[in-house]
Amino acid sequence: MYKYLVNSNAIQPSFQFPLNFVYEDSVDPDDISRTVKEVVEGVNVFKFIDFSHRNSYGYDGVKMLECVLLAFALNGYASTRELEDLCKYDIRFQFIMEGQKPSHMAFHRFIHDDLRMSAEELFVEFNRYFESHDQIQTDILYIDGTKLEANANKMTFVWMKATKKFREKRWKKIMGRLMTFNAYCKQEGIPLRFSILKEFSFEYLIEITDRIREIMNRQGIEEKRGKGQRKHPLQRYLEGFEEDADKILKYTEYYQIADGRNSFSKTDHSATFMHMKYDFTTIPMYSNRDTMCRWEAVTGISGMSMFPAMQTI
Repeated sequence: MYKYLVNSNAIQPSFQFPLNFVYEDSVDPDDISRTVKEVVEGVNVFKFIDFSHRNSYGYDGVKMLECVLLAFALNGYASTRELEDLCKYDIRFQFIMEGQKPSHMAFHRFIHDDLRMSAEELFVEFNRYFESHDQIQTDILYIDGTKLEANANKMTFVWMKATKKFREKRWKKIMGRLMTFNAYCKQEGIPLRFSILKEFSFEYLIEITDRIREIMNRQGIEEKRGKGQRKHPLQRYLEGFEEDADKILKYTEYYQIADGRNSFSKTDHSATFMHMKYDFTTIPMYSNRDTMCRWEAVTGISGMSMFPAMQTI
């Protein structure tokens, strides 16, 4: 084994390399951030920003507006803290701000004090700008299988196959509850019987609860609440049928909202959950096969162009 001696006193030259980072070269030519900058720089920004509150040492109001529009176009919504994180870690926002990193309070002051209108109204104004400067047809009917992604939460979907299963289970539970209630009335000598129907409606269940409440009032039975309180059997039946009525009403509303579809979103009834080619999970989408749609003055951004988003009529 050879032993190598390290001469710590030897002269080791050092070099300093320049680290000038150019954001212009890091963003693709067809990126959406370039589209936002081009559009904002082509409009009258004094219509959207109140520069009387801006000072000479603050952030550029035009750049702040571009960040807000880009965040809303990408995500549909962005809080001030999300805007702060985007300016720190997203190269597109760093390209717009030229490396500056505004805090969430800076965005809050800009949105609260300097913006003349909300983000939704800004998109409406930009849509009017597009109609006047580009060849955009405002009334378009899709006749193919076009799908557009909806701004709905993935955790708000309702699957009609599961709703059908839950409704059948509830129907069996109602049948068993009615049979035991009729047997209880016969045993206690209460002159009340209910028919077991093939299909239970919300109105029929409400009628049952009203009749039970009448009997309780007639017999002077007081409804009890809370722990340690022994409930009368009639009160237990009353609460059970009220729960059944609520469930049947909910399932009926689901069927009316779905209108033959396999699913829908609780926050956006027009959205249906579908599979996309680029994603293995289901996401909320609009499709012309389910609804008739037209262009509205609510805009979104895609690729190199901004376009009006679809709204159901």
